[in-house]
Parts: sequence; C-alpha cells; structure tokens
Amino acid sequence: MSMVDEPLYPIAVLIDELKNDDIQLRLNSIRKLSTIARALGEERTRKELIPFLSENNDDDDEVLLAMAEELGVFIPYVGGLEYAHVLLPPLETLCTVEETCVRDKAVESLCRIGSQMRETDLVDWFIPLVKRLAAGEWFTARVSACGLFHIVSQPPIPSSRERAAASQCRWYHVYLSNLAAEFFIRTVVRKYLNQSKPPSFIILNTWVKPKFLLQTELQG
Repeated sequence: MSMVDEPLYPIAVLIDELKNDDIQLRLNSIRKLSTIARALGEERTRKELIPFLSENNDDDDEVLLAMAEELGVFIPYVGGLEYAHVLLPPLETLCTVEETCVRDKAVESLCRIGSQMRETDLVDWFIPLVKRLAAGEWFTARVSACGLFHIVSQPPIPSSRERAAASQCRWYHVYLSNLAAEFFIRTVVRKYLNQSKPPSFIILNTWVKPKFLLQTELQG
C-alpha cells in the first residue's frame, strides 16, 4: 500500500462495498482502505472508518486477512504515531478469530504498530490489550498474546545523555584498569623482575606479557 496518489475510486461506492454480500466486492474495498482513508481525512478516519472496522462482523477469512494486513501500515492515515492506538481495537478483535493465518497477520500488524508507539502509549493502550488477550476465555486470544509479549518487554531505548554517560563510564573503567596495570608493573614487578625464582604471579604475568616487554616498560 502506497501513499502515492492514485486514481480515486468513488468513496461512497467503496464504503458500500464494505457491507456488500459479494465477498469479492468486500475484499476489493478492504484493499482500498488507504484510498478511503485519504478521502475521509485523518480525523474522520479515526472517528468513523476505524470504529466501523472494529464492529465489522465479516466472517470471510480472506477479507479479515486483508484487513489485518492493511491496518498494519495505517498509522499515517490516522494522524501519525500520536493516534496509533486507535488502530488497536480492530486488530485486537482479529487476534481472537479462529483462522490461524488471520490471527498471525493481526499479531504481525500489532507488533509493527507497537514497535513504533511511544512508551506512554504502550503503557496506556498496548499493555492493557496484551493483558486482555492473555486473560481471554478462548485459546485464540491467549495464543495471540504470546506473540505480543516481546513488544512490551523490550528495555527502553536510552537517551543520548544516558548513552554518553555509559560511554564515559566505559572509558573511565579502561582508564582505571590501565592505571592499575601501570602501578603493578612499576612497583611489584620491578621488585621481583631480576630474581632467579620470581613469585608465581610474576611468572603468570610474564606468560601473558613477555619479560622483555616488561623491561622495556620499566625502562620508561
């Protein structure tokens, strides 16, 4: 589905086709949801189209599969990430249907949407959805919940300040390690380097770093 302009179908016809008894007409209309959404605008899409889809009682698996796929890329048509949560109800319903391929596609779309949602929206909207599915009466809902847990259990992405602080800590750790190694060489090793039988810890050190390298460092 592309946001590039395409010849617009008569919107009223497409909306009527969503309710048509002919499966092929309903399928055609579902596959043109982006066209309908662009014509309605973001606000009407949120307030009219999405609720209509949430209440859709279509029992044809091919139509439901197409709907699950379309909604996964529908964020731009509802107003962006700020309103991504309005897409969750129809997908939650699709997570409970009996047909496995429909549930899998609904879970896939929910994961795609959830991975883009803001942390506050995940807490307010996505996590309650997962809890409802996990506590569902039927196995279909519980199985779908299993595919969503990884979205809500991911650690938060650190801010630039947190990443800089972590980098500084790593640098400071290396700095302290280097100081400790230099102190060991210049104090402890200097004392035992010329002994005929140096202690075992010196032997271990010279196994890692040959004696001539230690001597070179000591000369500095």
